[in-house]
Amino acid sequence: VVYTPRREYFGIVSLEAIHAGTPVVLSDSGGPRKTVEHGATGYLTGDEGTFTDALGELLKDPQRAAEMGAAGWERVETNFGEAKFKEIWNDILEG
Repeated sequence: VVYTPRREYFGIVSLEAIHAGTPVVLSDSGGPRKTVEHGATGYLTGDEGTFTDALGELLKDPQRAAEMGAAGWERVETNFGEAKFKEIWNDILEG
């Protein structure tokens, strides 16, 4: 998924794409910085040159893209999934 708006507060589009096992190419700003692990689950880009390079890397190496997608799914489950949500809510309620 290619998603490039600047100043994205949380980045739900990228989070949903990552959870679907898709590597992403995103602007290096706002919420995507919290959801994407650069080079492991996708790429955070700062300008047209790095954006183009990132897309090229994914297209040239489908195996690497698949690995990034799998790593992204794991990252979302661990950091943003239902179990994490319950853990945070329990901490707040027991607080």
